[in-house]
Amino acid sequence: MILPTIAGEVCFDRARFAYDGLEDNPTLSGLSFEVRPNQCVAIVGRSGSGKSTLVKLLQGLYHPTKGRILINSHDVSHVSPQSMRSQLGVVPQNYFLFSGTIAENIQLYRPNYILEEVVAAAKLAEVHAFIQEMPLGYQTKVSERGALDTESERRFQHNLERLSRDRTTFTMT
Repeated sequence: MILPTIAGEVCFDRARFAYDGLEDNPTLSGLSFEVRPNQCVAIVGRSGSGKSTLVKLLQGLYHPTKGRILINSHDVSHVSPQSMRSQLGVVPQNYFLFSGTIAENIQLYRPNYILEEVVAAAKLAEVHAFIQEMPLGYQTKVSERGALDTESERRFQHNLERLSRDRTTFTMT
């Protein structure tokens, strides 16, 4: 099923998730909550408490072993992953680059992006100037982790706050 345009309503309905072989010790069990459109939700917990698993379930990377997860009343288990992921934005705390070009990394979930859209995304992330300094710009091959300096990180966080306005947002700490 193709997911219609997301309004931002999210519902975890008695969701349970256990990794293979650990069914007796689920990472999440009986998780239920509702999020209204444009609401900001903080997911707080110790390391290993299931925060990352919750986000992966929300993205459709995993499916609950019991219960369900709904976006705009549509069960994510029955939705085309591409139609859902094309409408979600995820900024991981620990990011990584895939082997390929910088442009290919930016196009990961938006393979149809043209160069102008790739550049616009890089500008929002405050990395355009850095990319331009690379030997082949957006066609530079990458395969290692990178890091932002303090000023770029501050501008990046400011842009994230601006982009999060009027959107349902999950923040993990």
